[in-house]
Amino acid sequence: MQKSSFGIIILFIVLCIIGIAFIPRLSIQLNPIKNTGNLSITYEWRDVSPEILERQVSSKLEAAFSTLQGITKIRSISNYGSGFITIEIDKFTDLDELRFEVASLIRQVYPQLPKDVSYPIIHLNSPEEEEEKKPFMSLQLNGAANLSKLKDYAVDQFKPQLAQIEGIYALQVFGGNDKEWVLSYNRSQFENLNLTEYDIIQAISQQYKQASLGLAQNTNDQQMNVILNPSLLKKQKSSDEIISDLGNIPLAIKDTKQNHLGRIIHLSDILKIERKEKSVQEFYRINGENAVTMVIQADAGANQLSLAKIIKDKLNDLKRSLPPTYDIHIEYDATEYIQENLEKIWIQTGLALLILLLFVGISSRSGEYTLLILISLMVNLAISFIFFYFLKIEIHLYSMAAITTSLGIVIDNTIVMIDHYRRYENRNVFKSLSGATFTTLAGLSIIWFLPEENKMNLMDFALVMTIELGISLIVALFLVPALIEKLSIKKLRQVKQNRIKIKRISVLSSQYNSLVAFLLKFRKSSILVIILAFGTSIYLFSQYVFEYSHPTKNERTALYVNASLPNHSTVEQMNEVYLQIEKYLSEIPEIDRFITRVYDGQYGSMVIYFKTDYQNGPFPFILKNKLISLSSEMSGISWDIYGVGQGFSQNINENSTPTFLLEMRGYHFNELGKQANTLKRLLEVHPRIQEVNTNKSVTHWNNKNLFEYVLTTKSSKIAILGQHNNEIYEYLQRQNFRPQTDLFQFINGEFEEIKVIPTDYKIFDIWALMNQPIQIENKQMKLSNMGAFDKQKVSSEINKENQEYIQIVSFEYFGSQIFGEKFLDKTLAKFKSDLPLGFTVKKKNNLWQDIEKEKSYWLLGIVILLIYMICAIIFESLLQPLALISIIPISYIGVFLTFYFFDINFDQGGYASLVLLSGNVVCAAIFIITEFNNLQKKHSKQGSFILYLKAFNHKITPIFLTVVSTMIGLIPFIIFGQNEVFWFALGAGTIGGLLFSLLGIILYLPVFLPNMLPVRRANIK
Repeated sequence: MQKSSFGIIILFIVLCIIGIAFIPRLSIQLNPIKNTGNLSITYEWRDVSPEILERQVSSKLEAAFSTLQGITKIRSISNYGSGFITIEIDKFTDLDELRFEVASLIRQVYPQLPKDVSYPIIHLNSPEEEEEKKPFMSLQLNGAANLSKLKDYAVDQFKPQLAQIEGIYALQVFGGNDKEWVLSYNRSQFENLNLTEYDIIQAISQQYKQASLGLAQNTNDQQMNVILNPSLLKKQKSSDEIISDLGNIPLAIKDTKQNHLGRIIHLSDILKIERKEKSVQEFYRINGENAVTMVIQADAGANQLSLAKIIKDKLNDLKRSLPPTYDIHIEYDATEYIQENLEKIWIQTGLALLILLLFVGISSRSGEYTLLILISLMVNLAISFIFFYFLKIEIHLYSMAAITTSLGIVIDNTIVMIDHYRRYENRNVFKSLSGATFTTLAGLSIIWFLPEENKMNLMDFALVMTIELGISLIVALFLVPALIEKLSIKKLRQVKQNRIKIKRISVLSSQYNSLVAFLLKFRKSSILVIILAFGTSIYLFSQYVFEYSHPTKNERTALYVNASLPNHSTVEQMNEVYLQIEKYLSEIPEIDRFITRVYDGQYGSMVIYFKTDYQNGPFPFILKNKLISLSSEMSGISWDIYGVGQGFSQNINENSTPTFLLEMRGYHFNELGKQANTLKRLLEVHPRIQEVNTNKSVTHWNNKNLFEYVLTTKSSKIAILGQHNNEIYEYLQRQNFRPQTDLFQFINGEFEEIKVIPTDYKIFDIWALMNQPIQIENKQMKLSNMGAFDKQKVSSEINKENQEYIQIVSFEYFGSQIFGEKFLDKTLAKFKSDLPLGFTVKKKNNLWQDIEKEKSYWLLGIVILLIYMICAIIFESLLQPLALISIIPISYIGVFLTFYFFDINFDQGGYASLVLLSGNVVCAAIFIITEFNNLQKKHSKQGSFILYLKAFNHKITPIFLTVVSTMIGLIPFIIFGQNEVFWFALGAGTIGGLLFSLLGIILYLPVFLPNMLPVRRANIK
């Protein structure tokens, strides 16, 4: 035995060394990475309504993409002037191959799209909408130069180098205005001369055109390309010289039939030529400061800690080549918050380990016993790192929770094996030990049946628990007995007990005998009491906890301020809105930083972060309400102000107005709108519902009213004037002036932007368009004589999923959430009976009790069934496992009451505590029943009650130690308070459940066992 023990210990030492060597190679981050890839396809069609964009672009692309294999979902959103399609794939599909297939389909479909549609762009692993507003990292470039030169340096030197780093989704440079050439003209003068913008652009292009004259041979018989180079490009010129060159470009005047009139003019005769700074297309500021800023966004699923390290190393290399007066530094780094939380998690894990070892040392009063526990635990962790590396399991919030939670269970297995081996000097308890472990793993099996979003979060939790518990069985079976032999720990029969201790045990055993006998005498009443307790606890939990619970995410507290203006608003107007907000925020000391981004004239966003001392207190709510009040003073703007993170995860729903969301689906857009209006009328009958929004955006954007002008022509009037609709359309198209670049021309060694715009493009309005005389084919007329403009409301966006239209209906109910639910259920039941085939409606809750998530709780029944099957195999009985299963609801009483009395939010950690308890509670009872069955085989003539009490006395000490050690190991989870996402709910729920499981094991396990009859007095040894 000594030789075999030595070999076993050496083998485990080697495995530990290998495991420790793999630690630096593990991927460590805060939140789990979503391994399912996605493709996003974006496209633009300027100034086109969502209906036209969806009909002529989005639907055609979707139809082509739907033929691809391995796709789980195709979702499209058509906005005003732009749209995007997101393709989600299953885990078996290769993302690169799918990207190639999508690119091929786009090439086939693009010729069928309208000519003004931009070529669709493919993006890999694009971040979610909310993540796009938050930068991963912001870099600022400073130096003794103007902003334009600094921006050019950042674009030329930094951007290409950083863009090569794998894991970066996008890198944008903000700050500094480039210059452009603006050629402005008089609209009426152009019409009199029969000129168009295209004529000007063509004249400039021809003047600067470089033409190839052919090939020629030099004296060395080498062929050379001969190029005709305009004299305008021969040397570097000043702005005044370029203005002179452009103004001297000749232009021939033609009649309406494009015949030359023999008259030549120059551009300076009809154009005002200026060199101006470009109007800013997009603003990006940190704390309201304008600077050259490089904003980096990470891929969805990128290892952010690793990516940040690579970027910082690259920046250190680039700094060596910076000009003397230039400097670049990191202004914002999202990984700082990740590092802070990971440090907190490591502290929790270390405290859990320390507390567990102190408990073992105090309870055993043996240094060798404590050392044995510590060695077993360290070996277990070290070997697990080998599996983490080869199975590519990442260390994050949920996997660390699994490691910390498993510490108590690993110690439990070690304690049970130590106790049994010291008493019997054999490993026969391994059958019970493995059965108890498998029941815990059976509880974790529920995670494989959860909805995809929850499954992705808890999958690593289940895998890590499985690995840790599996290794703990091997350690308990082989290493623990070997260490007992080597450490020469005394056997239990060698330990002498004093008389006082024996007497105390005898008194406690006698009192327990009387208590169990009493419960068995009134078995039905005892069972009825526990059933009533379970019913009461679940009622309190469902009405006052579950009803107001919500999912949480471990992210920094942030306040979002999104604004949208009507279409055709300018980026300057949107910027003015945020300048007012920034001025207000700059005077608030509790704010850490605020990041503003103005995308265009229609959309802008701001993210506000708080200092550490204020981010989890009431201040974020106070600021949110103040900003809502401030925004109400600005008319004509659609606002969306909301908070995320731990500071906004408190339970405030009881006093807030409940908002209800309904999701309607159908395959006909117009009919879906009609059905939504019908539902709106049914809902607005209730006096507590003031307004129903039938076109709620599924995103945080586009919650605004969108209008367009529609010209309805009079056919008879057009015929009398001898015109056609297409001629009117061409005229209107010429009037739709937008200040966009018309030409990129090579001047002074680089491409310069040139715009040709009318002088009155900012003041031209609908009245002028309708009433000013216009000239079409040499005929003077007014549009008001040929038709009328009508302002019509259009959808701000059109949503589709798997080619099915989606429309969100929302309303606020000014009353109780419960009564609102009842009215809504009644209304939907009536509405669904008249709903046409192919159309559906369902409640879309953004709370934790979403309909799909509620189905997850029925999966606990599958866990209980698996536990029953495992116990039936271990005990070779169909009745005894029922007693063990009955302990699970008793432990749930502790969970429900803990969340009720301490007013704790039931998030993902609460659900994980139910899953964990399902298997963990049964483990302790398995050891008692196994010992009870073994005693029955040895002492078949003794009564079952006496044998049960003997089995209870043999196993209650290690059981009590294992349960208490598990609870103590969870104490670090709750020391940081309720703001700890997942951890606090997991720790509080599990501790409460384990406390009540002791009540179930001690008092109710003999009550639930069959054929258990009380004995008036029993001598138990």
